[in-house]
Amino acid sequence: LSIHTFLHLSYAQRKSYVEEAERRLNIESKPGNDTPIQDLKGKVRHALDTEHWDEAQHYLKQAWPLAKDPEDIKELQSMERYLHSFGADDGTKDRSEGEAAQIREAFLEIETVLHILPPELQPLYRKALARGPECLQCVTTCIYNRTWCQDRGYLTDSLEDKLRQQSHEETANRIRAGGEGHDDGYENNMVDGFNQPSIRNKGIGPQNIFMSADGVDAFIEKADANKHTWSFWYWTNLVVNGVSGSQNNYVSRSLNHRIKRACRKLNSFGIRYNPIGPAVGMN
Repeated sequence: LSIHTFLHLSYAQRKSYVEEAERRLNIESKPGNDTPIQDLKGKVRHALDTEHWDEAQHYLKQAWPLAKDPEDIKELQSMERYLHSFGADDGTKDRSEGEAAQIREAFLEIETVLHILPPELQPLYRKALARGPECLQCVTTCIYNRTWCQDRGYLTDSLEDKLRQQSHEETANRIRAGGEGHDDGYENNMVDGFNQPSIRNKGIGPQNIFMSADGVDAFIEKADANKHTWSFWYWTNLVVNGVSGSQNNYVSRSLNHRIKRACRKLNSFGIRYNPIGPAVGMN
């Protein structure tokens, strides 16, 4: 926050902001581990950063039963205080309307968002929805990560064009017989023509994933397999051909939370979105 914004916060908000900022700095000084509690803490922080308060509460509820280590407990308490200090009623509380009405509303919201999405992203989101809310969470976070990097100058549209060209050779060398394979560190990976082996499952350091519609199935398989792998969704920047940085920003900030919320609503009723036909019951 800017100094001006910070000074106009309430005392409780300033105290919570500083506490959470100090914890973030401490976390940055040591790499995380791919554990269930690390995955959930990361998802809570992502929700807080994007001001999706209902999503933060959703993952906090899942994280608390896994919090055994004193430091994990302190982190969750810090995030909970931040949520209580900054969180607002975003109109997502369950209304008194019946189950059928809530299901219809969720389907309508999903279809509305899908039609607003850039055409290049629609197949990706439809297939993620069919896998359920956790796969969709993984995909939307990887989309958001690109915007996060562009906001801070780590990526630009012109740099992405350059890295996309580099990714062909880098990927071919990385996955060839006797190649270096995937590891920690910075990677540029091209999905088109290389499929699933081109995508790193886990590792500390950014991986830029470049793909067109031809790579959707391969990426969805990886995202679904790694939807609970913290280092996958935390470090992956997904760059889809034909989607500009400004379009990606709009999707990240204005659409992702809407479609995730609707998907979770369907899931709470045991229903999964089907991109090619009627809804699918999960039982």
